[in-house]
Amino acid sequence: MPLKGFDREIEQIKREVKLAKEIFNDRFSSEKINAGERHNFILLRLYTKTLKTCNAALVLIQEGYEEDAMAVLRVALETIITLRYISENPEIN
Repeated sequence: MPLKGFDREIEQIKREVKLAKEIFNDRFSSEKINAGERHNFILLRLYTKTLKTCNAALVLIQEGYEEDAMAVLRVALETIITLRYISENPEIN
């Protein structure tokens, strides 16, 4: 159900989820995911956290808590930045 007046916020959530998926897919496109490997496990957890956080923000927006949703989206953005950094620097443990 589209929310009148919140199209920008909803599109921001969708962009963040898309970015998280792209980063994850780039990292694992030619590799088998091995959750036992620490690096892969961390990436997988950050990816999952980002998706759950963005979904929570969408629920907040739908319930009328727009300012709270923006705070939650900031956490998602910070997690995406961390996800990208770790995915591009596999030597970091």
